[in-house]
Order: sequence, then structure tokens, then C-alpha cells
Amino acid sequence: MGLSASPATPLKNRRRITILKESFQTRYVIMTAGFVAIFTLLIFMDYFFFVRSVVADNPTRSDLIAILDKQGYVFAFRFVLYLFCVGTFLYVILHRLAGPVIQIQRTVQALTAGDLSCRVQLRRKDELRDLESDVNALATSLQNSLEADRKTVSRLTESVQHLKSLPGLSPGAQKHLETLRDGLDQLLRHSRV
Repeated sequence: MGLSASPATPLKNRRRITILKESFQTRYVIMTAGFVAIFTLLIFMDYFFFVRSVVADNPTRSDLIAILDKQGYVFAFRFVLYLFCVGTFLYVILHRLAGPVIQIQRTVQALTAGDLSCRVQLRRKDELRDLESDVNALATSLQNSLEADRKTVSRLTESVQHLKSLPGLSPGAQKHLETLRDGLDQLLRHSRV
């Protein structure tokens, strides 16, 4: 999981992200609320039509209250079943969505830290497979570009070393070549693959 505050914000003031970032959370909270609302409507309609059919079929029965009380347990069972269905649906959806997002986020953090060999590896049935291939292609491209840059800097360092060894260079030119070589060496040290 990540932190939403900037690196300059003190650690105690940073807010933790629970599962997904705020933009994802809002969208899926709306989806979840809609799903729960639909199931609540189904429960209400089921109960309403049940009571209506019992009353319509038996308008003169004196034991109607006893029947409704007895059927209350059936309704309670249905209600628990509906809630179980909602909970299972939400668990599967959030697991299939949050898992890949967290995996991609960890890979991007590793890439940012300089580990360009890190790749996203999602399960076959996970969502966001297109994003996985895009992040992996980006990492490969960065790794190849950095390796090409390292080779170029290495060749330039060798060229500067060769120029420095030529006879007849002034001390000022020698100093500039030494500064250039030190800068190239520093670039090589800071470029990680």
C-alpha cells in the first residue's frame, strides 16, 4: 500500500490508503451501493409480494398473524441469503480488482526505486491485464534505454581517458578532461539496471 502525502510531509501526518486510491474507491463505492440497493429492493419486493399473496389468498383467515410470524423465519433466512450473496459478490469484485492494483503499485514503486528488472505478474484471470503489459513494456523500454545510455557513457569515458593520455595537452585541458571523466563516472555509478 502507498501513502497519499508528498515525501516532504512528516510521516505522522500521512494518510494511509486502505485498499484503492480515492478515485478508484469512489467509483466502486457507487457500484457497491447500487448493487446493495438492488438487492434491498429485491428483498422488499419479495416480502411485499409474499405478504400480498398470503393476504389476498386468505382474507378471512383468523390465523393470518400466526402464518406471517411463521413465515417471518423464511423471510429472515432469505434476507441472510441475500446479504451473503452481496458479501460474496463484493469480496470477489474487490479481490479481483484490488489485488492487481496493489501488485501494479508495488511494481511501479520498485521501478521508481531503480529496480528496472521488476515486472508485474498477475494471475491469468485477474483484471487489468492490459495495464500489466503496458507497465512491463515501459519497464523493458526504460531498462533498454538506460543500458544504451550506460554503454554510451562508458564509450565516452574511454574516449576521454584516451584524449587525456595524448602528449602535449595543456594542464587546463587535462583538468577539463579529468572533470569530464569524473562526471561520466558519476553518471555510470548513478545509473542502475
